[in-house]
Formats: sequence, structure tokens, C-alpha cells
Amino acid sequence: MNTWGEWKERYANEIQHVAGYEGAFVDNVLSRLVGITPDDVIPQFLFLDKHNKHRYIDFMIILQTYDKVVYIPIELDGKSKFDTYDIFDDTLDRQNDLIKEFNFLLRYSNKQMLKHSDDIVMEINSLIDKLKNDQDTSDIERSNYALYIASVDDKLQVINDKVEKLDSKIDDKINKIVWFKWNKVLIVVFALLV
Repeated sequence: MNTWGEWKERYANEIQHVAGYEGAFVDNVLSRLVGITPDDVIPQFLFLDKHNKHRYIDFMIILQTYDKVVYIPIELDGKSKFDTYDIFDDTLDRQNDLIKEFNFLLRYSNKQMLKHSDDIVMEINSLIDKLKNDQDTSDIERSNYALYIASVDDKLQVINDKVEKLDSKIDDKINKIVWFKWNKVLIVVFALLV
């Protein structure tokens, strides 16, 4: 393949998304990376998790350095990955498996990709440069981890807020039921006294 347009045509099914985020990621980020060609990127890259379940990475950059092949897994996530605890737990398990397999994971939200694609391009280019020069990538790993933790904290706060609202509604309903039952008891007692 010579162009990113041809790459997108070839992998149209793999990058298909209702809102077009994966295609936008190709246009806004991948196509702007220094020294990366369409042949270096595989969408929906297959890997096995700790339960030997087939899982897929949104984008895998396969980088040939002077003495080894390095894999750069990239995940592009929407808010739904964190909407419920079941999905959230699965996302964390999957992430841990990815990190164990490939040593790090670059994870971006759809919103980050749309609003801060220049920052993402700089970050990935910096990582590629370090990997090509076989430099320590721990600072990028720490940065990505900190960003991920902040993202998870935000999502947990949203979930906690929803739980608190539900708790409040449940308490209100319980109070109404209790009040209604006490009113019935009082009416019966009053009727017996009269």
C-alpha cells in the first residue's frame, strides 16, 4: 500500500465505526506520524488474553528498529468502556493483559483524538523516536498511566454520582412508603379510638 487512503479502503471493515472515530484517527493521527507508513499499522490486531480469549487492539504499529521488532498498541475508547462496572472491569483486565504482552499501551479517548490530535501525534512520535534509539520509555509509560488513571477517576466519579442519585431516589420512595403505612396505622388507631 502506498497511501493512507488505500489503507483505509483495504481495512474499511476493521475501522468501521458508527461515528467514524477510527477513520478520523487514521486521518488525524496515524497519517501524520513521522517514519510510519500504512504498511506499519494493523487495525484490530488479534491477541490472546489470560483466558485465551481472542481480543483485538484498535491499532498496532509494528516498528522495526535496528535490532528488534517493537509493537506499539493503541486503543481509542469512547465513554461506554466505563459506563458499567462489568464493562469497566473487563476493560481493566484487557488493559493489564495488553501491558503484560507488549510492555505498554497508548490509550486515547475519542474526544482527545478530535480535540488534541496534535498532542497525540507528538507523543507517539516521541515514543517512536525513543524506541528507534532504544531509549527508556518509562516516562511515557508513567505519563500514559497517569492519564489513564485520571480518565478512570473521572469515569468513576460519574458512576458514583449516578449511584448517589439512585440512592437518594430509593430513600425518597422508602420514606414515602413508610409515611404512607404510618398514616394508615394512625387512621386505624384513630378509628378504633372513636
